[in-house]
Amino acid sequence: MNLRQKLLQAGLEIVDQSGSKNISLRQLADQCGVTHNSPYRHFKNKNEYLWALKQEISLLFGNEISKQVADKQSADQALVQLGVNVVRFATNHPNYFAELFYPDQDVPINLETGMVECNYNAPGLDKFTQLVKQLKAENQLQSPFNLIMIHFWSFIVGLAILVQHQEQNQFVERKISMQIETMIKIYIDGDGKASPKIK
Repeated sequence: MNLRQKLLQAGLEIVDQSGSKNISLRQLADQCGVTHNSPYRHFKNKNEYLWALKQEISLLFGNEISKQVADKQSADQALVQLGVNVVRFATNHPNYFAELFYPDQDVPINLETGMVECNYNAPGLDKFTQLVKQLKAENQLQSPFNLIMIHFWSFIVGLAILVQHQEQNQFVERKISMQIETMIKIYIDGDGKASPKIK
């Protein structure tokens, strides 16, 4: 592992435990046992480091939420599993989740188009987009794609935040799975009955 990778790994550990607000390149240099100038050989400044760190967190998020999501599954089954994985990630790594999606971060989905638009690599959101398109096609949903994206993403992220902030913060996969299944069923059954005519 080279120094760049060591600095990023050290940052991941710090963020996972306490967030990124007080992180410093000096602190990271001390943790990696190098001089205080060494991190600047790989990163121009703290902002460039934090951007690279966010990329790493996004890749971790993408890997985690894609687990057990199989190509052979129907879109609704795959979305349930992906949704469960998002809630699990948010519960197990609340600081990572906050770095990607909390209010002071960029909104990753364009409200007009429903497309993923962020300044970092977002494989988890790309997978989510693919599954929403698949769900729309498989169930011949009449609602515009952008609305389906926004509704589903808002529900899953909102559910993750609700679970995070429960007093006991207990992740129960079966209950989460049932809630997401119910939401998808209600959405499919009610599609087109109250949707605005937006293209």
